[in-house]
Amino acid sequence: MPTEWGSVETGALLASPLAPLALWSSRRPPDVADRVAERIAALTNPEERLVLLDLSMLAEDDLAEQVIEALRSDGYGI
Repeated sequence: MPTEWGSVETGALLASPLAPLALWSSRRPPDVADRVAERIAALTNPEERLVLLDLSMLAEDDLAEQVIEALRSDGYGI
């Protein structure tokens, strides 16, 4: 089990309910915003979607915008 934030695998974050945390990774993949948006869109609970969307909006401006655009293009309706 990782003991430091830097040792957490970005892929593991993206596959978890905490996917938006991957937006802060120094080793994030180029498609991180799309993958976070996919994770948010896959949720069925509206409250969970809102929490993850809010968390995503705390990322750097360009990444936050990319998440919003990915959700819009997927028909999320933002």
